[in-house]
Formats: sequence, structure tokens, C-alpha cells
Amino acid sequence: MKPEEYIREEVKRRGMKIKFLSDKANVAYGCLQPSLKGNRSLRADEYLRICTVLQIEPRMADEKGA
Repeated sequence: MKPEEYIREEVKRRGMKIKFLSDKANVAYGCLQPSLKGNRSLRADEYLRICTVLQIEPRMADEKGA
């Protein structure tokens, strides 16, 4: 599982809206939405901000992706 897939599953599990996450992580919705659909890779800075908002260790998402 890729980190983007793990984040998508975590957002779904929490019942969180993508727009809410994009606002809180300061990642443009137009970038986040395609990333979570698998059409775009997250940049490192976006990934780290999202992990901060979700309160998950970046390595945790990466390990789940391995």
C-alpha cells in the first residue's frame, strides 16, 4: 500500500472530508484529491503536513505502505 492509499484509508476510517484535511494541512484540494485517488504523488512537504494533521508518524504511514 502506497502512503497515499494509507492516508486515503485513514481519512475514510475517521469519516473526515478531504476538503477539511486540505484546509488543515494547507494542501490545495486540487492537489490532495487527485493524490488520494492515485492520480498524483504527494510531495514530501504535503505528506508531512498531512501526517501532522492526522497525528500519525510519517514512518508509520510509510511502513504501512511497504
